[in-house]
Amino acid sequence: FFFLMIRRPPRSTQSRSSAASDVYKRQVHGEVFGEGDLDSFDYLFLGNLVDRGMHSLEVVCLLLALKLRFPDQMHIIRGAHEDIRINRLGGLAEECSLKLGEDILDPNSAFSALNRAFEAMPIAATIDDRVFASCAGIGQTSFTLADLDTLRKPITLVADPQTKLQKVANEIISTGECDSEEQLSNFLKVNKLQMVVRGNNPVQEGIDEEFRGALVSVYGATNDGGKKGNNAAFLTLRKTFKTSGDMNSKALVPPPGAGPQNWMEERRSSGEPDRKVSTQKKKR
Repeated sequence: FFFLMIRRPPRSTQSRSSAASDVYKRQVHGEVFGEGDLDSFDYLFLGNLVDRGMHSLEVVCLLLALKLRFPDQMHIIRGAHEDIRINRLGGLAEECSLKLGEDILDPNSAFSALNRAFEAMPIAATIDDRVFASCAGIGQTSFTLADLDTLRKPITLVADPQTKLQKVANEIISTGECDSEEQLSNFLKVNKLQMVVRGNNPVQEGIDEEFRGALVSVYGATNDGGKKGNNAAFLTLRKTFKTSGDMNSKALVPPPGAGPQNWMEERRSSGEPDRKVSTQKKKR
C-alpha cells in the first residue's frame, strides 16, 4: 500500500475521505515498515495492505490498531487486495489459517472479520480539495466526486459490474488505468483538482510522474513478488503544495538478495511441508 502524511484532521464521507496536507504516501503489500511521525503528520494508506509480503496479518492488524488509537491521524483506503476473492488466494487466507489455526470459512474467523472491515473502508480520498488518491487511479469510466459520495457501504466488488457506480468502484480500487491525458485533464477540471495519485502501479524506481506531473504513481513494496527487484518509495505533500515539484519522495531499496514472495514460500524453501488452508469447521 502507499500512504500519505497529513497535518490537519480530515473530514470523512461514506466512500471518500477528504484530508488536508501535509501528506505521506506508500504502498507495502505485507511488508513491515519502521518510519513514521504521528506527532507531525497524518497518514493516508491507499490500499493493498495484504498479500504477497511476509507479514500481511501483522501489518493489517497494526494499521487497524493504529486507526483505533489515532483516528484523526490514521486514514485507510481500500485497494485491490482488500477483496475476499483476491486475498483468499494471495496469501492472507493462508496466513490466517496457519498462523491462527482457524477455519477461514467460519464467519467468526479473523479472516472473515478482516474482509468485513475491508468492505467498510473508503475507496478513495481527496487531499486539501486538490489531489485525488486511490489504489488504481481514476479508471476508464467518467465520474465525479459527488458520484462517490452516493456509494453506500459495505461495498462488495463484483466480477461483472452492471451499474456505473459498480464499474467506478471496481476501477478505482483494482482494475482501472487511465492512459489518456485528455480523460485525466477532464476529470481534474470537472472536479476542480490538480493531481491524481495512485498506488497500484509497480514502477521500477518506486515513484513515477506522467502528463507533466498530473498523474503520480507511488509504489511502496520493494522487490514486488520477490522477483521484480524494484525500489519502493514514499511521498510527502506539504501544506505549501502547489505542483508536483513541491513533493518530497524517498526511495526504499530492496535488501540484498531476492527473497521469497511471501512467508509461506519462505517456509517451503526451508524444507517445511505444505499445509492446506483449513476450510472445515472444527468439532467442538
